[in-house]
Amino acid sequence: MQYVKITEWYDAHGYSSPILWGAGTSLLYQFMNEMVQNGGARYVNVDCIADVYIFNTLGFVLFSFDGVKRFFSETVQLNDWSLQPLYILRNHHLENAGQEFVVRYPLPFDERYAPFLCWGVNSVAGLSYRYDDENSISVGFGNSVAGMTQKERGEFLSATPNLEPAAGLFWDDKGSLLAGLIARGRSSYNVQLNVYPGLVTLCGIRPGCYLSFGGREKLVFGITFMSLPVSPGFKR
Repeated sequence: MQYVKITEWYDAHGYSSPILWGAGTSLLYQFMNEMVQNGGARYVNVDCIADVYIFNTLGFVLFSFDGVKRFFSETVQLNDWSLQPLYILRNHHLENAGQEFVVRYPLPFDERYAPFLCWGVNSVAGLSYRYDDENSISVGFGNSVAGMTQKERGEFLSATPNLEPAAGLFWDDKGSLLAGLIARGRSSYNVQLNVYPGLVTLCGIRPGCYLSFGGREKLVFGITFMSLPVSPGFKR
């Protein structure tokens, strides 16, 4: 889905060979993502091998068909609800980084209601309610990733996510996420709020923000902007 959106962006902005630009950009960010996840470990990591050689490649092929694109944009609505990364100046950490996707299917007897699944760092399932022609509220429950457990077996390395309960509340405009609230944790509760650029206008500027507080993350805050891939943040 992201490959298709990137390709269509290049096409809309007049680039020649938008498919090559889209594939190249997608492969680059996917490789960098796996490189960061793998860190400096020199192991045969089954996770990144499966992603790069199997799932990503099959995804490119699958979403090259117009019928698949129509299905995931009209019948089953698939969108990107990824988080807003912050660069913490004090300790040079990257906070609130993670991909999130959502898929939902409007009920045939009442399209105002749609079961949904949002998955990624936080994975919750529940129900969306479209209260006017554009805006929807979604509530879901599920799990959140709280670190990884790595296991070494010879030259192979595998990572298993550590899960804990989570609940989510989301507000979107025609699939574009305006704000998302996640409460998660078992022994160390944490609340995360993402307000995306475009919801609020201040002095002609349309910023967003991220706020997290609780026993695990302590206090993290930052102002985000649509033109910046990573925004400066503060952590206490």
